[in-house]
Amino acid sequence: MIGMKAAAGVAVTYALVELFLTARGVLVLIGDAIFTKVGGYVLGNVITSFIAGLGTFLWMLAWGIPYPALLGLLIFILDLIPVIGSTVGGAIVTLVALTVSIPVAVATLIFYIAYRLAEDYLLVPRIIGHTVKVPLWAAWSPSSSAAWSWASSAR
Repeated sequence: MIGMKAAAGVAVTYALVELFLTARGVLVLIGDAIFTKVGGYVLGNVITSFIAGLGTFLWMLAWGIPYPALLGLLIFILDLIPVIGSTVGGAIVTLVALTVSIPVAVATLIFYIAYRLAEDYLLVPRIIGHTVKVPLWAAWSPSSSAAWSWASSAR
């Protein structure tokens, strides 16, 4: 009788160890998938921020706005901040463009509005969708549904 209880205890122990190792393996796979997706998002964000900084640098060179390299780097860093980063950076560059002339400042403001729209609706869904491996329709759907809900609530 004692031998049977001991054998049953060993069997239960082996079953629990096997269950733990299986669950651990699944958790490791889930953790790896999460790490890959987050890494892809960060890489995509760095790519779009680099494009913003380079675009700012080239825009400022073309229009003769002072400190193009410094402000291009600032835009690169600020664009890493979701939602408000590029807006704050665009406001700073527009204020610096006022030192050249008002028409250049207005053109810079229009450039940043156009760039922000292009980044939000064209660049980010494609780049982040590619690096995170999300289908393009899924990357566009949150922004589309948000725009539709805003438009319908504005009436």
